[in-house]
Amino acid sequence: MAGGPDFGNVWSPGSAGGWTRNGDRLHPALLLGYARCDLYLSDRHVDDLKRELGEFGQLEGFLMGSMYVEDPETAPQAFEALVASVNRYEITAVVLPSLRHLPLVGDPAEVRGQFERVTGARIMLHEVAP
Repeated sequence: MAGGPDFGNVWSPGSAGGWTRNGDRLHPALLLGYARCDLYLSDRHVDDLKRELGEFGQLEGFLMGSMYVEDPETAPQAFEALVASVNRYEITAVVLPSLRHLPLVGDPAEVRGQFERVTGARIMLHEVAP
């Protein structure tokens, strides 16, 4: 998209931390992931990344949901799908391996700030070897 990613105009605060309340029961909140496929050598490495981010999320008290993998040829399609899911499902956090995964979308610091402001979800970084 020429003007940058479409963040939509829905904001939802979600829940604090990695837990959500459903009636009287607490459940792990859903965590989504985002990464660029071109920063990895093969699909196997991307699969390893998904597993590692899922393990990280579990340690943080989340249940890992979808991993949005950006292809440079179609960017920012995966990021925009991520934003739509965050807004639709009231996601409170998204995990990225590092901010190096955001330049296809725009300036990493600006994208992070706008994402967090508009969606209410925080971006968590889990540095993993590319």
